[in-house]
Amino acid sequence: SDAPSPSRPPPRRVLRLLGAHCSPRPSAMGNACAKVREHAREQAWKQALLREFRLNRLGLRAAPPDLRADREVVLDAVARNGLDLMHAADGLRADREVVLLAVKNSAGAALQFADARLKRDKKFVLEAIKNSCSAFAGTGGTFDFEKAMLLMVIRNSGEGNAFKHADGALKLDRPFVLQVIQHDLEALRYAAGELLEDRHFMLDAMKQGFRALGCAAASLLADHEFILEVVRSDGFALKYAADECKADREVVLAAVRSNGLALEHATDKLKADRAVVLQAVKSNGAALKHATDELKADRVVVLQALRQQGQEFRTVGIERPHLADEVWKVAATTALQYSPEELRRDPDFMLAAVRENGFAITFASTGNKRDRNLVLEAVRRDGEALRFAHEDLHSDPLLQPDRVRQNHVAGHGWEAPV
Repeated sequence: SDAPSPSRPPPRRVLRLLGAHCSPRPSAMGNACAKVREHAREQAWKQALLREFRLNRLGLRAAPPDLRADREVVLDAVARNGLDLMHAADGLRADREVVLLAVKNSAGAALQFADARLKRDKKFVLEAIKNSCSAFAGTGGTFDFEKAMLLMVIRNSGEGNAFKHADGALKLDRPFVLQVIQHDLEALRYAAGELLEDRHFMLDAMKQGFRALGCAAASLLADHEFILEVVRSDGFALKYAADECKADREVVLAAVRSNGLALEHATDKLKADRAVVLQAVKSNGAALKHATDELKADRVVVLQALRQQGQEFRTVGIERPHLADEVWKVAATTALQYSPEELRRDPDFMLAAVRENGFAITFASTGNKRDRNLVLEAVRRDGEALRFAHEDLHSDPLLQPDRVRQNHVAGHGWEAPV
């Protein structure tokens, strides 16, 4: 658990055990037998109380002072909730084994409750935090972390939060920061502001992913030349650009040429620009989703989107045949789903559509899904398209993919296959 259990009154049987433990002890303990009996009673009492604590999920907060100083009790408590270390006796908060167990069971947060001497011990701190960057915060800045130590923690945990606690010199160290973000790109937000304003540094950082741009200084995000260079390598970086860049036709054209889905982050005016949208669907047919309603009904634009998706599917099927069984399901989700019903009911448009992408039959009107000639053209283009025709045609022997491939008769308005 990352947080202490909510406080609640202990059950009556626990209170009875606590009361028995806190009551005056008998004074007649002069001989060895009495001491043995007393020790046995103490152990039985402790085990009974431990069982009650575990059963009722009680923490050290509910325990009397002598139990908070009992190593066995404290070890049991921090094994269930590392943050119970805050209620342990001072001596046990300096116990390496107890603190390490608490840190392990609190995602590192319990280190803040450790004895100050332990937090000044670099060897111990490294052991405590090597698998938990969160523990860095618990050191309280008692010493600066060396490069090697910090990098080891980030590499082992895969989390860059530790970089937040690095000193200013490390946050300004260009090669070191680039090393850190190889393990966790989110750590870039803790880099020095001077680096986040540096054009060349940010271009290097973006080699780890376009999300690095989310940490760039506002001045860079509004820099036309910088954003233009960035979106040419990864169009989706347009997401982080300043509004004036998202309204810049040159920038948006470069972005959608790199990644058609970047159209999502363009201004409404550019989403209505036919040339911009055509370029976007040439890059990724699914970009049609972000176009205006008028362009979603534009036959040329929709056919271009279907062409791109069909070509991509067939390339995947050829280059990675082991994925073909899974990919056809994805391929069936074509850009036609974003177009108006009027287009889907039009048999002439649908004939052109299935010749570009057989899976366009998926979103055809019911009447068109029953049209044998239309389905024949869809299957001729993409054999698996038969799955998405009307179920009445699924068993038609002349529409089976193998049979269609042998059919050299031309369809309406279409040259026969050679």
